[in-house]
Amino acid sequence: VRLSGSAGSSTALVRSRAVPGPAEDSSRKLSYARRGLKDEDANSFDFSSKASYGYHEVDFSMNDLTSKGLPRIVDLLSRCSSLKVLKLFKNRIDDDGAAALAEIFQRCPSIREVHLSHNRFTSAGIEAMVAAATNCRTREQEPLWLRVENNDVQRERQGALLEELERRWKVCWRRPECTQFRCCIGSKVHLPFLDMNRERNENKDLAERAGVHLRPRSDHPTGGGGGGGGRHLEAPPGVWLAEVASSPEPPPLELRQNHHCRDRDRDDHGGTDRNRERDREREREFV
Repeated sequence: VRLSGSAGSSTALVRSRAVPGPAEDSSRKLSYARRGLKDEDANSFDFSSKASYGYHEVDFSMNDLTSKGLPRIVDLLSRCSSLKVLKLFKNRIDDDGAAALAEIFQRCPSIREVHLSHNRFTSAGIEAMVAAATNCRTREQEPLWLRVENNDVQRERQGALLEELERRWKVCWRRPECTQFRCCIGSKVHLPFLDMNRERNENKDLAERAGVHLRPRSDHPTGGGGGGGGRHLEAPPGVWLAEVASSPEPPPLELRQNHHCRDRDRDDHGGTDRNRERDREREREFV
């Protein structure tokens, strides 16, 4: 499969073999999500016809790719000078692919989000990518949003891994006082959801200080209301409550579950359809 066309325009596919076509191929996004791609499919792509591509987002998530299927994808990424979002979650990529992915942080300085959850990275692979990202980003840049939860790190080891990365590379687990692309401690990398126990405890403490009672969705009354001593918010573990704690106005009695379970941070264009769709995609990845 050879991709051709002018920079920043939709590419034309000329198939030399039966390989699934893209789910989306526009001027700013290339998506092969859920296309059943295997390593041999990915390695059949040829991106060498152009020196650069105008994609802001490249999505190869939810396929059957291993580290052996990364070389051509990495070649494409290295030609995307404006790349902001990379999605490779829900594949079978392991530590052998960590070095190749680490190169992206150097080749694509504009990268903002890298989604690698639900793969097969161990602690060593995760640290290699964190180290590369930290070394490549300047203090003036916003923190990289790096999702690496649900990999080959035992649950009881996740907290220790995060502590080690905090000590060695000054990462942040995205504290409640942070936003997605702003860190309250000036970290260069955000690692959300890696240690869910810590996030639950921190958000529970923050909710209590704000006078908010979080309870499981199954305990939420069907008729609404939420009577009782404190304000009740229906929310799953990991909900961000910095906005509630810092707001001078009292929180509402109820907030819809989908208002809190998603990552509520937005860029400066918050509230657009595009950002709402991005939030929905993040929710699907988190599930």
